[in-house]
This record gives sequence, C-alpha cells and structure tokens, in this order.
Amino acid sequence: MTLRRAFLTTGLPRRISFDHGTVFFDTTTTSPFPTRLHLWLLALGVELQFTRIRRPTDHAKIERLDQTMTLQALLGQHWADSVQLWRGLDARRKRLNQDIPSRVLGGQAPLQAYPNAIHSGRHYRPESEADMLDLKRVYPYLASCRWFRRVKGNSGIALGGTN
Repeated sequence: MTLRRAFLTTGLPRRISFDHGTVFFDTTTTSPFPTRLHLWLLALGVELQFTRIRRPTDHAKIERLDQTMTLQALLGQHWADSVQLWRGLDARRKRLNQDIPSRVLGGQAPLQAYPNAIHSGRHYRPESEADMLDLKRVYPYLASCRWFRRVKGNSGIALGGTN
C-alpha cells in the first residue's frame, strides 16, 4: 500500500535501496529466498539494491529523513484517521522538499537543486499493474542466485520458507 502510494506520487523508480530486513528476504535460512514484495518489485522493473549487512550508515540520509519526519510530523500530533495522517505527512514532505533550504545544497531546497527528482518519469497506475508485471524480469534474478533447499523425510522440499 505505501509503495503503491509513493509510486502514484513520484512515479515508479528505477531502483530502490533497502536493508536486509525480513520484509525483503527470508533471513531464517542459509539461502535467503526473496519475499513476494521483493519479487513484485522485480516484476515491475524496479532494481533492488541492498545495503551492506549491519551497516546502517549506508542509509544515513534516509535514516536522518525518517528522524526528521518523525520529529516534525508524528511526535506530539494526533491524527483523526489514516487519511489525515497521510495529508499531514505529505504536507511536511512537500515543505521539506520544496521550501526549506539545505546547507548541503547551497541554500536551496532539495527540489530546487534537483527539480527532476519530483517524478521518475515512469508512470504507475494500480489499475494497470497486472499489465506492468513481467515475470521475465524475475527469472534472470532467480537464475543468478544459489538457492539451498531442504529435503524433508517425506520427500517434500522447503525453499524460501515455503514447503
């Protein structure tokens, strides 16, 4: 839901960077099979890039933005419902990106310094998602990895936490 909402706002990205959380990988096995979320993004044509294991500094800017959004838009706030929450988050993000100057960007707001960052140029529409999904994007990824599977006593196979 959240990624779809982001894609509607800013377009389908070419690449997303993630940490090694269980939402992207089955971390309970020696062969971390990708989750459905991971495979869905690949099928949409989004390249996934992962941080180094136990290196939160790889996402320092993202972590800082999360902290800023939490402090400015969540703590001490009360939202009547999820619609109001999203409106508040959208308003804060818009202000941070369009209005508030950044010392690192020479006194410009992020979207003043990088106006093309407002949209990826790759449009996303939930009603067209089924047509956008292409499993041929997933197969090369799966073929490039080494998957270890556990064979059970009853001749069943477990791969990626699925029997």
